Amino acid sequence: MKSKSQSSSSAQQSKPSLEILIESLLREATEDFEETPNLQWEWGHYLRLSSLIQKIKEREAGRDNQDKQDSIDETARRASELPEFIQWLQRNQAEFTKMSIGPVEQDCGFGLKTNVHLKGGEIAFSVPKSIVMSAEKARSSKLSVLVEKDPILCNMQNVLLAMFLLYEKYVNPDSFWKPYLRIIPSSFDTVAYYTETEMALLKISPRAFRESLRMYRHISRQYAYFHTKFKNSTSLASKGLKKIFTYNRYTWAVSAVSTRVNNWPNKHDTLCLVPLLDLCNHGEGEDISTDYNDETESFLCYAGSDFSKNTEFKMFYGHRSSIDFLIHNGFVPNNFKDDIYFLELSLGTNAVHSGRKISLLRDSKMDSRMTFPLAPERLTSAKKLFAFINVFIADEEKLCLYEENKDNLEIILEQPTVECLQYLHDRLELMKRVADNSIATAVRTLCKSLSIDDSQSQGKMEERYSKVSSNILQLLRNELKLLDMLVHCCKDFKISLQNNALKTTPPEDTPTQVSNTEVK
Repeated sequence: MKSKSQSSSSAQQSKPSLEILIESLLREATEDFEETPNLQWEWGHYLRLSSLIQKIKEREAGRDNQDKQDSIDETARRASELPEFIQWLQRNQAEFTKMSIGPVEQDCGFGLKTNVHLKGGEIAFSVPKSIVMSAEKARSSKLSVLVEKDPILCNMQNVLLAMFLLYEKYVNPDSFWKPYLRIIPSSFDTVAYYTETEMALLKISPRAFRESLRMYRHISRQYAYFHTKFKNSTSLASKGLKKIFTYNRYTWAVSAVSTRVNNWPNKHDTLCLVPLLDLCNHGEGEDISTDYNDETESFLCYAGSDFSKNTEFKMFYGHRSSIDFLIHNGFVPNNFKDDIYFLELSLGTNAVHSGRKISLLRDSKMDSRMTFPLAPERLTSAKKLFAFINVFIADEEKLCLYEENKDNLEIILEQPTVECLQYLHDRLELMKRVADNSIATAVRTLCKSLSIDDSQSQGKMEERYSKVSSNILQLLRNELKLLDMLVHCCKDFKISLQNNALKTTPPEDTPTQVSNTEVK
């Protein structure tokens, strides 16, 4: 009979090594993504990646102190680092007397509050160039030799900034940015941190799930790539990073950059992290309210609107969709004005006249399966969508007409017809019902997992949801609002088309020309 120590040793030997796991992760993360959307394959792919990553985290647990970090109250930790961060800003000539820093409401972590009344267009604060972490500074840092020889670090500034963060936080004991690095959150609500349950909930929106999976793949692939690179490299920077590099830490760095990165004003090809500025939470607006002053070499942040004293100071992050906010920022605003609905249409080979229809689609430079981005204000100009639907719903008579006019095929097909808009309206109405049912299913799933009575008010239930679950629900609601708007726009467009047809088409029993003398 084996002793306990022998059994433990055998079990340990049966576990694959970290290197084998990372090789497997790299293979899985570089597997060709299915060209045709296939939710079943994508979910299986995610589960394989997730399983490998979980095993890697277990092997690296002793090096990244994740368990210790998880036991610390995050708000208390960041609050304890605030005084040193504020002193560091002041020592380096940041000007923010109109602002105070601290926790803010609505589960937004830390933010800025106004000490005075601010008018729209007024400078709220300024940050000197000297304390900004930029891709340019990373290239001239101790990472320079590593950057010069690595194609990813040379061409992907966001990855370069993530590596710069890791080096300054964990490798460089005398980092100039230490007070800033300590104020950055220890974890985020980005997709890299989602649990399997949360990703399963996200599947309700196939497009959001697919884009989130792409991000998950990117992070997994980059981690495996750099782990192997640092292991085999002899540069001082690589040796330093090799000792501290773990999946959890790389995920933290990538997410910190994703949620805080800015384009250098007037220098749009340079990405940077701007201390103080990145504490501004998102607020609705129309224009980015930052600038750079070449004379003072400072970043300027303007009030996008009037702010009363003692209110949270927010800035507009830019025009982006709910999915982009979810993936890159870790939250979803209660607004769908910049959202796009991706309508997937396909013409099956078993459809009536499928061969002739597919041929017409090819002549119009389209495939038999297409995805069309739709926005309410641009619906009337969706020419490719109209062309696809006109072919899709064509009967024998229409097919003959199209085939006889191939020289002008695209012009003819791209004209919206009442029948085309009716089909589009019905399809969008169907997707709207599906979205509505999906939200109800998501709520029931969450309530069951949290043992909540789903007959309670929405507000009461949402108090128990995790922030990630709330984000996903908000994304689904935004999608439903967008579909509702598209349905109405399509209906109005169809009515307008019908009214115009009535105005231009005389009744059959009325002469096409009537003289004034014939009118009684």
